[in-house]
Amino acid sequence: MEYVGTKRFHEGPRWGVLGDLGELFVKRESFDVFVCPRCGRVEFFIEGIGEEFRPALSERSAQGLLSAATRLETKGEVQEALALYHEAVIKYPDTKAGQDAARRVEALTKKSEENDAAS
Repeated sequence: MEYVGTKRFHEGPRWGVLGDLGELFVKRESFDVFVCPRCGRVEFFIEGIGEEFRPALSERSAQGLLSAATRLETKGEVQEALALYHEAVIKYPDTKAGQDAARRVEALTKKSEENDAAS
């Protein structure tokens, strides 16, 4: 499961002419949202409850960058993927995802050097 952000939902109708003022009378809830990249399954977690059982936000953020970079790499957009891998390495060096990104940077750099040498 990959963390994709915190989403806010509200119960009840829109207040129309009252606009944002009407939103004061609506019950709102925030959820941390996770999605499975393979099947698209979505899970919601109430913000503030059970967070000790979920990965730290930095790990989730790093994992999000790693996943986005992997998708780009799979589509053949290697330079764009490298930029995201580098971002994960710089921002989150102490996370597992940041370390995985560093390995991908190393592998892609080596592959690029081998291709250049063969040309």
